[in-house]
Amino acid sequence: MARYFACYSHDDEMIVKPLIDWWRLVSPVFFDQDCIEPGEEWEERLHSAIRGAEKIFVFWCTHAQKSRWVKREYVLAIKLDRTVVPILMDGTKLPRPLRAYQYRDARGISRHDERYQAVRAPANIAFVQSVKSASVKLTTPDSLRERLGCEQVTADQLVAAWNTDLGARAPAAEEEQDFLRGAATIIL
Repeated sequence: MARYFACYSHDDEMIVKPLIDWWRLVSPVFFDQDCIEPGEEWEERLHSAIRGAEKIFVFWCTHAQKSRWVKREYVLAIKLDRTVVPILMDGTKLPRPLRAYQYRDARGISRHDERYQAVRAPANIAFVQSVKSASVKLTTPDSLRERLGCEQVTADQLVAAWNTDLGARAPAAEEEQDFLRGAATIIL
């Protein structure tokens, strides 16, 4: 069973997928595009995944606001008393049910502008793929807490650990560092 569930509009798949792929290097994440098998009853599979997830990440933006499935998923998560984490992807106001939850701000790494869609999203996907293909074992937030002997770690501490894990493949580009900071901030 996946520890996290990604609730998002399919219009934002290019933006959300690199984050999901990165998080999967440290923890199981339910992502409907590759977690529902052909022939499987997809609505029941979604409900089951939400019931079993520790946290539901709701990637919130103008597309999510228009999606009836995003709403169905976060409403079910709230009803099931799951931990819901809204992820702000643009300036779209959170609906009343989501305003009760502390959000994470991902607007710096998930813009909806044309440059981001054309350049950064594919670059993020390529960066994550290069790390996956190198079979790098990344530090998890839980293992870092244990190693440091503390209950909370910061995004900067997690990014530093990831850069150490990446060694010679450590991202040099400022955009890759921004991606790592955003991914760490959201998952913590």
